[in-house]
Amino acid sequence: MVLTKRNKILAVLIGAAVAAFVVDRFVLGYASAGPEQACAAAIPSAETAGGAPDEAGLRAPPQSPITLADRLAGVAGARGLDGMKVPDAFCPPRSWFGPDPVRPSAAAKGDSGRDFLGSHRLTATIVGAGGGGMAIIDGQCVVVGKTVDGFRLVSVTRRQAVLEADGAQVTLRLPQDTGGD
Repeated sequence: MVLTKRNKILAVLIGAAVAAFVVDRFVLGYASAGPEQACAAAIPSAETAGGAPDEAGLRAPPQSPITLADRLAGVAGARGLDGMKVPDAFCPPRSWFGPDPVRPSAAAKGDSGRDFLGSHRLTATIVGAGGGGMAIIDGQCVVVGKTVDGFRLVSVTRRQAVLEADGAQVTLRLPQDTGGD
Protein backbone atom coordinates (compact mmCIF):
# COMPACT_ATOMS: atom_id res chain seq x y z
CA MET A 1 0.00 0.00 0.00
CA VAL A 2 1.42 3.34 -1.05
CA LEU A 3 0.81 6.21 1.34
CA THR A 4 0.10 9.46 -0.41
CA LYS A 5 0.80 12.85 1.09
CA ARG A 6 -2.89 13.23 1.93
CA ASN A 7 -3.02 9.85 3.72
CA LYS A 8 0.07 10.73 5.74
CA ILE A 9 -1.45 14.05 6.85
CA LEU A 10 -4.68 12.31 7.87
CA ALA A 11 -2.71 9.68 9.84
CA VAL A 12 -0.82 12.41 11.71
CA LEU A 13 -4.06 14.26 12.53
CA ILE A 14 -5.76 11.11 13.78
CA GLY A 15 -2.69 10.23 15.86
CA ALA A 16 -2.66 13.72 17.40
CA ALA A 17 -6.38 13.45 18.24
CA VAL A 18 -5.88 10.06 19.91
CA ALA A 19 -2.90 11.39 21.88
CA ALA A 20 -4.91 14.44 23.01
CA PHE A 21 -7.74 12.15 24.12
CA VAL A 22 -5.39 9.90 26.11
CA VAL A 23 -3.75 12.89 27.81
CA ASP A 24 -7.14 14.45 28.60
CA ARG A 25 -8.71 11.31 30.06
CA PHE A 26 -5.84 9.59 31.79
CA VAL A 27 -3.07 12.06 32.50
CA LEU A 28 -5.18 15.07 33.48
CA GLY A 29 -7.71 12.88 35.31
CA TYR A 30 -10.95 14.17 33.79
CA ALA A 31 -12.23 10.64 33.30
CA SER A 32 -13.24 10.41 36.97
CA ALA A 33 -15.12 13.71 36.95
CA GLY A 34 -18.86 13.10 37.08
CA PRO A 35 -21.97 15.23 37.30
CA GLU A 36 -21.32 16.03 40.95
CA GLN A 37 -17.95 17.56 40.17
CA ALA A 38 -19.37 19.46 37.20
CA CYS A 39 -22.14 20.97 39.36
CA ALA A 40 -19.69 21.75 42.13
CA ALA A 41 -17.40 23.54 39.69
CA ALA A 42 -20.26 25.52 38.15
CA ILE A 43 -21.71 26.78 41.44
CA PRO A 44 -19.40 28.72 43.73
CA SER A 45 -19.19 27.53 47.31
CA ALA A 46 -19.41 29.87 50.29
CA GLU A 47 -15.62 29.83 50.49
CA THR A 48 -14.98 30.77 46.85
CA ALA A 49 -17.84 33.25 46.87
CA GLY A 50 -16.27 35.13 49.74
CA GLY A 51 -18.25 33.48 52.53
CA ALA A 52 -16.64 33.96 55.92
CA PRO A 53 -16.66 31.45 58.77
CA ASP A 54 -19.29 32.01 61.45
CA GLU A 55 -18.57 32.56 65.18
CA ALA A 56 -17.69 28.91 65.72
CA GLY A 57 -15.24 28.97 62.83
CA LEU A 58 -17.48 26.83 60.58
CA ARG A 59 -18.16 27.64 56.99
CA ALA A 60 -21.66 27.55 55.52
CA PRO A 61 -22.52 24.23 53.85
CA PRO A 62 -22.26 24.29 50.07
CA GLN A 63 -25.46 25.17 48.28
CA SER A 64 -27.19 22.51 46.23
CA PRO A 65 -27.17 23.12 42.49
CA ILE A 66 -30.13 24.91 40.95
CA THR A 67 -31.94 22.53 38.62
CA LEU A 68 -33.86 23.32 35.46
CA ALA A 69 -37.10 22.48 37.26
CA ASP A 70 -36.25 25.06 39.94
CA ARG A 71 -35.56 27.69 37.28
CA LEU A 72 -38.81 26.96 35.43
CA ALA A 73 -40.78 27.10 38.68
CA GLY A 74 -39.18 30.48 39.45
CA VAL A 75 -40.11 31.88 36.03
CA ALA A 76 -43.66 30.52 36.31
CA GLY A 77 -44.04 32.05 39.78
CA ALA A 78 -42.71 35.40 38.64
CA ARG A 79 -45.18 35.49 35.75
CA GLY A 80 -48.13 34.18 37.75
CA LEU A 81 -48.43 30.94 35.78
CA ASP A 82 -49.74 27.70 37.22
CA GLY A 83 -48.27 24.58 35.64
CA MET A 84 -51.09 22.44 36.99
CA LYS A 85 -53.62 24.33 34.85
CA VAL A 86 -52.02 23.32 31.54
CA PRO A 87 -54.60 21.01 29.94
CA ASP A 88 -52.42 19.50 27.20
CA ALA A 89 -48.67 19.87 26.81
CA PHE A 90 -48.86 19.24 23.06
CA CYS A 91 -51.56 21.82 22.36
CA PRO A 92 -50.13 25.33 22.16
CA PRO A 93 -52.13 28.12 23.78
CA ARG A 94 -54.32 30.29 21.57
CA SER A 95 -52.15 33.32 22.32
CA TRP A 96 -49.34 31.76 20.24
CA PHE A 97 -51.39 32.14 17.07
CA GLY A 98 -52.08 35.86 17.41
CA PRO A 99 -55.32 37.62 16.57
CA ASP A 100 -57.54 36.46 13.76
CA PRO A 101 -56.96 38.30 10.52
CA VAL A 102 -59.83 40.60 9.67
CA ARG A 103 -61.78 38.99 6.86
CA PRO A 104 -65.30 39.65 5.68
CA SER A 105 -67.68 37.02 6.94
CA ALA A 106 -68.96 34.39 4.54
CA ALA A 107 -72.54 35.58 5.07
CA ALA A 108 -71.57 39.14 4.13
CA LYS A 109 -70.03 37.89 0.88
CA GLY A 110 -73.15 35.92 0.05
CA ASP A 111 -71.47 32.53 0.46
CA SER A 112 -73.48 29.70 1.91
CA GLY A 113 -72.35 26.75 3.96
CA ARG A 114 -72.47 24.64 0.81
CA ASP A 115 -70.03 26.96 -0.94
CA PHE A 116 -67.77 26.82 2.11
CA LEU A 117 -67.81 23.02 2.08
CA GLY A 118 -66.98 22.98 -1.62
CA SER A 119 -64.04 25.34 -1.34
CA HIS A 120 -62.31 24.10 1.85
CA ARG A 121 -60.65 20.79 2.69
CA LEU A 122 -59.95 19.23 6.09
CA THR A 123 -56.67 17.30 6.13
CA ALA A 124 -56.05 16.58 9.84
CA THR A 125 -57.51 17.01 13.30
CA ILE A 126 -55.95 17.13 16.74
CA VAL A 127 -58.40 16.57 19.56
CA GLY A 128 -57.52 18.47 22.73
CA ALA A 129 -58.49 17.83 26.31
CA GLY A 130 -61.67 19.53 27.48
CA GLY A 131 -63.23 20.07 24.05
CA GLY A 132 -60.35 22.03 22.56
CA GLY A 133 -58.31 21.04 19.60
CA MET A 134 -57.00 22.05 16.22
CA ALA A 135 -57.83 21.34 12.61
CA ILE A 136 -55.70 21.64 9.50
CA ILE A 137 -57.95 23.30 6.95
CA ASP A 138 -56.47 24.07 3.53
CA GLY A 139 -52.98 23.60 5.00
CA GLN A 140 -53.62 26.18 7.75
CA CYS A 141 -53.62 25.27 11.45
CA VAL A 142 -56.88 26.52 12.98
CA VAL A 143 -57.49 26.40 16.74
CA VAL A 144 -60.98 26.13 18.20
CA GLY A 145 -62.34 29.67 18.35
CA LYS A 146 -60.43 30.95 15.28
CA THR A 147 -62.08 31.68 11.94
CA VAL A 148 -61.63 30.60 8.35
CA ASP A 149 -63.37 32.79 5.76
CA GLY A 150 -65.84 34.01 8.35
CA PHE A 151 -66.65 30.57 9.78
CA ARG A 152 -65.52 30.04 13.37
CA LEU A 153 -64.21 26.60 14.38
CA VAL A 154 -66.42 25.48 17.27
CA SER A 155 -65.41 21.85 17.82
CA VAL A 156 -63.05 19.16 16.62
CA THR A 157 -63.50 15.41 16.81
CA ARG A 158 -61.30 12.59 15.60
CA ARG A 159 -62.73 12.65 12.05
CA GLN A 160 -64.39 16.06 11.60
CA ALA A 161 -64.39 19.78 12.35
CA VAL A 162 -67.54 21.81 12.98
CA LEU A 163 -67.61 25.49 11.97
CA GLU A 164 -70.37 28.07 12.19
CA ALA A 165 -71.16 31.57 11.00
CA ASP A 166 -74.33 33.61 11.53
CA GLY A 167 -76.25 30.58 12.80
CA ALA A 168 -75.23 28.36 9.87
CA GLN A 169 -73.23 25.32 10.84
CA VAL A 170 -71.00 23.27 8.52
CA THR A 171 -69.08 20.07 9.15
CA LEU A 172 -65.84 19.33 7.34
CA ARG A 173 -64.94 15.64 7.39
CA LEU A 174 -61.63 13.92 6.82
CA PRO A 175 -61.46 11.95 3.58
CA GLN A 176 -62.06 8.22 3.96
CA ASP A 177 -59.01 5.97 4.02
CA THR A 178 -58.50 4.36 0.64
CA GLY A 179 -55.58 2.09 1.60
CA GLY A 180 -55.94 -1.09 3.55
CA ASP A 181 -53.56 -1.43 6.50
